Amino acid sequence: MQHSPEHWSAVCHLDFGEHGALVVVQHSGGYTEVRPVAAGPATGLERSRRPRIVGMHGGSGEVLLWNPVDGRVSKTRQIPADAVFAYAYVDSNTGTYWMVEDGDKDKGEDDVVCDGSGSYVTVVRPLAEGAQVLAAVCLGRGHHVPCFVRPFEGRGDIPRRAFVSNLLDGTVHVLGNDPGDAATYLKVLETINLCQAEKEAGVT
Repeated sequence: MQHSPEHWSAVCHLDFGEHGALVVVQHSGGYTEVRPVAAGPATGLERSRRPRIVGMHGGSGEVLLWNPVDGRVSKTRQIPADAVFAYAYVDSNTGTYWMVEDGDKDKGEDDVVCDGSGSYVTVVRPLAEGAQVLAAVCLGRGHHVPCFVRPFEGRGDIPRRAFVSNLLDGTVHVLGNDPGDAATYLKVLETINLCQAEKEAGVT
């Protein structure tokens, strides 16, 4: 999002299940314009292999797509009709956003990035001319929700960490989230198990 008192713009996605839409909202001079981004032909690929939308270039209006098969980011003016729209959680401390992948509907697993052993979170850094995917981190099964902690006044000893929940596993993964610490940054440091399997009917 870009904004000033009289001029601002935002990009949002509308999720309709298998298909979605990307919409640009611009306000200037007292007028607001809502403009959907054009949709192109569908790829026809399985969901796990479809391109993921990881951002939009504000200057050119091009959409940024990440290919989970080869890990490359490309630009386009037409979104494939079956492109995947993921939830994005912003980490204002590091200037990144974390896009969560739910995996398949049955088991919450991804067979491309994670080889069927859970699903992943894609950590993206916006750049002036595009976006950089820092990592696609394989975690537990199903939908993920990250939250972030950092040192603050009076508690400078608190390490920078990301806590990411895994819906179908009943677990939380702890990741290093300090870009200055290459040994732990975006690495899984610990798994917290919140599930007592004997008390959870249907959990396997």
